[in-house]
Amino acid sequence: MGPDPSNIALPLTELNRAIAMNPRQVQALSLRGKLRLQQHDLNDAVSDLELAHSIDPASASATYNLARAYFALGKAEEATALSKQLASSGADAVNELSNQKLKSVLGLHSHD
Repeated sequence: MGPDPSNIALPLTELNRAIAMNPRQVQALSLRGKLRLQQHDLNDAVSDLELAHSIDPASASATYNLARAYFALGKAEEATALSKQLASSGADAVNELSNQKLKSVLGLHSHD
């Protein structure tokens, strides 16, 4: 079951507004690309994520989501190259997210 479209419409509107005011805002582009990816709007997702990645190649979020978009489009070579870039940069945020997902799947909840 995919995300509820009504839960994405409002954030997209806000992101569109933010990007209209500052077209090179990496976080907004990356998040909009991620939401578009969730909606299976692959071409627009890739456009946002490629721009975000070109502005800030060190953005783990932009790189990670662009790799996901490339995989979804069947561009395995590009996706693999980005994944290797993330791994070599020591992208702790992505590793942390993966660890959280793994713990969640295994039913291990951290009690910080």
